[in-house]
Parts: sequence; structure tokens; C-alpha cells
Amino acid sequence: MLVFSETDFGRYNQKNNIKMKRFFLNLLILVSLNIYSQNNLSSLFNIKYLPKDMAKVKSFIENSTSPYLISDLIFGGTNQANSNFQFKINSKENLLFELPTSNGLSLSFFDYKTKLPTKSHTFYIDYQFLYLNYYNEFILNNETFSDAKCFDLAYQLNTDSNNDQNPILDFYFNLFKGIPETETFSVMLDEIKKNYKIKSPKKINEIFNDDENNLTLDDKADLFTEYLYNEIDVELSIILFKTFIKNSNNAKTWENIEKVYGKDIKVKLDEIFAQNIIIKTNQQAKLNIPDKFILFNDENIFTVTNIECKLDLRNSKLTMNFKSVEPVEMIIKNAIKLSGNKPIKSEKIKSKEVLLLISETGNELIVKNYFTNENYKVEDFK
Repeated sequence: MLVFSETDFGRYNQKNNIKMKRFFLNLLILVSLNIYSQNNLSSLFNIKYLPKDMAKVKSFIENSTSPYLISDLIFGGTNQANSNFQFKINSKENLLFELPTSNGLSLSFFDYKTKLPTKSHTFYIDYQFLYLNYYNEFILNNETFSDAKCFDLAYQLNTDSNNDQNPILDFYFNLFKGIPETETFSVMLDEIKKNYKIKSPKKINEIFNDDENNLTLDDKADLFTEYLYNEIDVELSIILFKTFIKNSNNAKTWENIEKVYGKDIKVKLDEIFAQNIIIKTNQQAKLNIPDKFILFNDENIFTVTNIECKLDLRNSKLTMNFKSVEPVEMIIKNAIKLSGNKPIKSEKIKSKEVLLLISETGNELIVKNYFTNENYKVEDFK
């Protein structure tokens, strides 16, 4: 029941790269030709070439989508990084999505007015893949999550966030703190010369037109980068990575990246690499969870309004966060309070969020306490 648009998530070798380059165009053609016809739900995405370490995720997506036909497909959006679409699913039986390999979890649909089971439902989908704001295409191969690619993304992200600041200054401030300011640009230039041949070698005072004392730091940074652009036929981000970031030790490389862009840069990059899908149910879906995990009383049901899905290729996992409008009272059984790793046998809480995580290392069911923000991991759920 997951839907992905615009981007093929395949692991392609060079021979197959052309498939990725044409995927977006092909999707538009598919939508325009079949907007009023029926297609299998799984026709909206391509997971054939997902990495081998995401076999369980692949199986989950395939088995939860392949039984269903869609109709009335409408595609929209402002760009390939942010899009939206809708479609309808009709069923001969009451509409029910079994969530495979999830210990009996399912999603059933009902009519909002009568509260009775329904055989059809219109789905509204928002899709976001921030990676496509920085690159025109996505090709999953050995270089996708390399240190060089991650640095380039961090460089672009920081440049976007600080578009008034010369990107060279991130290095000036964060990597050369122990060097006198009057010597910093000279040291940087000497290091760059070790890796790149300069067409017309100059000293720093020549680059600054012998007017160093009257220049602001921004002026110096601009003259310095302009000199590099004119003298080295390589992108500035590549020059900076090779000279100041890259190390034979991967941990040291990331230490350098974090020195320049902050300790939270990995979290920011994870968001760029993750593909986010929000499925809107219009409060017409019920999340069914076996009583052995979570117990609801007869009056309470977990009515789902949104399902926030995240396909995290970098960390090889899929998460589905089922959200309700109002907090629902429930009894959670045999769980661990994650903040203090404290086991509990049974506890009554109210929650608006139930999270299902699928990865090769095992599945997890996590519930968030609405009032305390405490997360509970159900121990018997594997």
C-alpha cells in the first residue's frame, strides 16, 4: 500500500543508467495514457533493483500493493522533488489491507458518515524526495552514499542555507581556528597546490591586489575563490573535499565534514536521502492491532487520518507512522520505555501515533505517549 512516484529506486549499473534518466518522462506518459483506466497499484513505482539488504522492505511493499487495482489516477505537483497524486481502489470485498510480516496488523476502511465497512476508497498522496532538489536524477549505485557524494550534498545544503556567505568561509572559520587570520588564506592555498596545478601561480598578496589591509573578510574570500575558479578547472566543492576533507580513514573524513558543517549534518543528509510519502485517508481507515500487543476497549478504535511513510535507502529501512486526529486510549503490553530502557508489563496510555518499522534486522512496533512523548517499543513484536 506504499506509493512512490517519479523516481526509480533501482540499483543500476552503468549499462542501465539510461533507464533512470528516462523514468520521470515515462511516468508522465503512463499517467497521461492511463488516467481513466485501471492499473495495478504496484505499477506506480519500481522496486525491482532495491539493494539486497532491503529484501524484507521489498517483499513488504510488493505483497501489500500487488493485489489491488487503481483507477482515476491524477498526478500533480510543482517539481519532481515535491509531487502529489490521487487514485481510487475498488474491491469486491470490504476494503482491507493486510500488512505482511507485521504480526497481524491491518488497515480497514469505512464510510465516514455511516461508519460501516466500504468496498472503495480514494487515496490522496503527497510525495517528497529532497535529493532531487540538488540533482536532476537519482541513480542508486556504489557512489550514491559515498563520502564524496555526502560531502557534496552537505556543501550544497549549506550554500543554500547561507546564500549570502562564500562557502570557503565555512572552512576558514571551522578548520583553521589555530592559525592566525593573516596566514589562513596562505595556508589554504598551499594545501590546495599540493593536489592541483595552478596555471598562473600567485602569492596571497597578489591575489588580494596588494590591498589586503583594506579588504573585508568577504572581499578576500571572493577574490580567493575567483582565483581558484580561474586557475583550476575543477568544481570548488571537489577541490575542498580532496584537499581538506578526504582521508583514507572513513571516520576521520566524517570528522572533518562535521567540523565544517556541524554535528547534525548526518541527520540533515538522512532527510535528503529519504523518500517521504504521506497517505491521507480522510479519517476513513482503522488500524487493527492484535490484542496481544495493544488492547483497545470496545468504544475506542485507532482511526487513521495520515500514514507518514519514509523509505530510508541510506539506512536500509522503511517506517510507517500511523497518525490519528485525537489521542486514543489503549493498554500497551510487554513493552520497553525507550528513554530509560525500562520494561513494563502493562500500561494504560493515550496515543496519536503508532509506528511500524521494517528492516532486515527485524520489525518493530513503537507507540508514542501523547502526554509524555515517551516511546514504547512492544517487545513481543518481531
